[in-house]
Amino acid sequence: MKTGKVRHTVYLVLALAMLALAINRFEFGQGTLSVVAGIVWILFALLFITAQLYTLFVVNEQTKQQMLRIKRAKALIMQRKIEQRLRRARS
Repeated sequence: MKTGKVRHTVYLVLALAMLALAINRFEFGQGTLSVVAGIVWILFALLFITAQLYTLFVVNEQTKQQMLRIKRAKALIMQRKIEQRLRRARS
């Protein structure tokens, strides 16, 4: 198992623990704000679990490389915009 996979597995286990804690402490009898906060917490945990499962089982090396290329291209575009604004400010 690669280091990245281990890291995502640890994150997944922690998120599952967070979800179990939230479900065990969730009470419907308390105020509306408490119920809303509990539901938001559970939804956040489910979203995080879904992201970790996606990373572990769907993302392969080719997808990682493609995402890295996109990230670099966006950074380059942002750098060019900043340079253009600096040139305009100096003019």
